[in-house]
Amino acid sequence: LITIPRDLYVPIPDVGENRINTASFYGNLYKFPGGGYALAKKTVEYNFGRRIHYYAVVDFSGFRKAVDAIGGIDVDVAKAIDDPNYPDENFGVKRITIPAGHIHMNGEMALQYARARHLDNGDFGRAKRQIQVLLAIRDRALRIDILPKLPGLMQSLWGIVETDISAQDALALATIASRVKTESIKSASIDETM
Repeated sequence: LITIPRDLYVPIPDVGENRINTASFYGNLYKFPGGGYALAKKTVEYNFGRRIHYYAVVDFSGFRKAVDAIGGIDVDVAKAIDDPNYPDENFGVKRITIPAGHIHMNGEMALQYARARHLDNGDFGRAKRQIQVLLAIRDRALRIDILPKLPGLMQSLWGIVETDISAQDALALATIASRVKTESIKSASIDETM
């Protein structure tokens, strides 16, 4: 797993230099073959030399539903979070607090934990927390033996995910992914030290 800072300036094929998070926008604007997500995939491939086979986009509501559908996640919060400027979904801000410790999170809290960025470590800390949340989701799904339930769960949640992978391929990849040991998963963030 690797996180790429949204404000990283890179060459976007057929567009020019801009923030990496604008590739999808320009792909839609300029009617790139396959749309915005195809240009986003091509941009990552061009800049990092890694082929991107599929994309998946989950909005905030879908993320909450997915975490709640597996019964929440357990996360070790190293340092308490107090973000007085957490963006709400109405173009305002609100204060969120998450205590330090081993915390069981529902979908709302997991989203807040993954999105909070008005902290000492800004976007770089947020990227590390996002990886932590993804791994917690995976661990929870494996703990509740989700594979037998996956077809029904995918059917109920499929509309909340925008992706270019078929449901059949997603099931096959989930089966393979369940066999990967957690300690074999490497993660990294592109950060201010690079």
